[in-house]
Amino acid sequence: MAHGLYNNAVNRSYYAAYQAAVAALVAEGVEPILECYWPHDIVQAQFPALLVDERHRYPAALRATLKTLFDERLQADYEPILIGAETAAEAVRRARVFVEHVAAQTGAA
Repeated sequence: MAHGLYNNAVNRSYYAAYQAAVAALVAEGVEPILECYWPHDIVQAQFPALLVDERHRYPAALRATLKTLFDERLQADYEPILIGAETAAEAVRRARVFVEHVAAQTGAA
């Protein structure tokens, strides 16, 4: 962000939240569908379904975070349009909130 690399900031925001979601699923005893591999679509579906809706471990406000960040990452990585500072800052904020919730819930804080 400090160097104006907004596309990179969005990319890293998604991956921070994705890795946190994997850690949250593992902490809850969820096994990966494929051995040692967590497909993005599975993590994006299982985190909200299991940990937000079913087990109520995380607030509903986090329900769409992964999917939103993923969609922004796709734009940042593959579209010719550059991401702006405001979009990048919001992605970083959402990822930070997501990671902080997971860290607090899993004791990794």
